[in-house]
Amino acid sequence: MANTPRRASWFSLACACLRKAATLAILPLAVASQAQATPPKFVPLDPPDNAGDYEDDLLIGGDLHLDSFTAGSLPEFNGIIGSTVSASFTATAYGSGGGTFHVNLGGNGIDGTISSGTSIPVSYSFTLSTGSSLTVTSWTLSFNLGDGDIFTTTPNSVSGSGLGTFTGNVNLVTDTATTLQYFPHLDVQVADVSGGDMLAINFASLSFNDASAATPVPEPAACAALLGAVALGFVALRRHAACA
Repeated sequence: MANTPRRASWFSLACACLRKAATLAILPLAVASQAQATPPKFVPLDPPDNAGDYEDDLLIGGDLHLDSFTAGSLPEFNGIIGSTVSASFTATAYGSGGGTFHVNLGGNGIDGTISSGTSIPVSYSFTLSTGSSLTVTSWTLSFNLGDGDIFTTTPNSVSGSGLGTFTGNVNLVTDTATTLQYFPHLDVQVADVSGGDMLAINFASLSFNDASAATPVPEPAACAALLGAVALGFVALRRHAACA
């Protein structure tokens, strides 16, 4: 019975240490949030004025039609508000042979300032399908186009081939461009084309600064505070056990 007050004292100390560490872990995040009241954002993509074009060796041509387009914002992640877009296109080849469909997914700029060297996680999911005999020899999804691009050249695109659904994540890095803008587009190279063949291009989503495409890294200050809490709690519990 004589040791009861001392046991309670050590247990209270451990609890107090854990509470203080939790407060210290949250504090840096709160300060960072207050430092930038209005976070920079990827302005949602505007629909393309021109859905794209078709090039072939015979210059017979083709057509691209924008069937649907929806763009919006994503929740803030790492101090930046992201954007997402879904869109569908119908591509028609007028002649036979092969060529490339150049599909525009719209464009826009960045509202605010994003430092150079910032990592931007991007996710994509799209489907290429056809009811004809044409084949897709290759495709390239590029994340910017023209001058003043936001992303560095490595990486700034992903590639593949064939029909089907393609999904993935890529980590982009901002460059030192003074005019930050992004113009994603998809190039689809086709072969075995007969006049009138059609290719459906459906983007379920293309998302910039998508939290689900990245693994967040804890703040260094938060990590230190949590490790300190664990150490203090361990020492307090050992002393509590020694007094029992």
